[in-house]
Amino acid sequence: MFWLSQTGTERALDAIEQILRTTNDPEILEKGVFALSQHRSPRAAQLLRAYAERDGAPGDVREKAIFWIGQRASAENAAYLRGLFGRLRDEELKKKVLFSLSQMRGQGNERWILNVALDAGQPEEVRKQALFWASQAGVALPEIVSLYDRIRDADLREHLIFVLSQRMREPAAMDKIIEIARRDPDRRMREKALFWLGQSRDPRAAAILREVIEQ
Repeated sequence: MFWLSQTGTERALDAIEQILRTTNDPEILEKGVFALSQHRSPRAAQLLRAYAERDGAPGDVREKAIFWIGQRASAENAAYLRGLFGRLRDEELKKKVLFSLSQMRGQGNERWILNVALDAGQPEEVRKQALFWASQAGVALPEIVSLYDRIRDADLREHLIFVLSQRMREPAAMDKIIEIARRDPDRRMREKALFWLGQSRDPRAAAILREVIEQ
């Protein structure tokens, strides 16, 4: 399989395609998907996409196919993965699509990922992942901050505090976490904000912690 991945011929692709159709060995399947990712022909790309969509195939191997598609950053692949997301039902596969799209900068994916986070029709864990990857993909911090007051789901709000904690070196994120720690009516959110403030070396964080202790 390794050498088939190094041989950019149609015969090699024929062999890889047949192996992917006939074997049930997860290790061989994974290597087959990797082999397809090393071929640069349109047919190899199509075979990789076909495997990513194959119902009944091992989920972790399909995740690998999605990952390798995402490693070829292009408008075409970004559009394909966004379309694939809407056809998937498996949460883990959806999460892998979100990750792969977050790695493709300059394709408009960050806005699309943010919309997934705001879609109440998506599973909660998928929305959490979308919140995280939207922030990592380059959505402007003020927009991420503004989501806190727009989201009503408590678990998502708690996850958003974590997302903001990953950017506490930026003043807007620190300001929002401090605001939550001081004023949020939900004790659980205040506690979570205080926890992340306790992980920071920012002097303001220490001051807020003292303020809360002295109350």
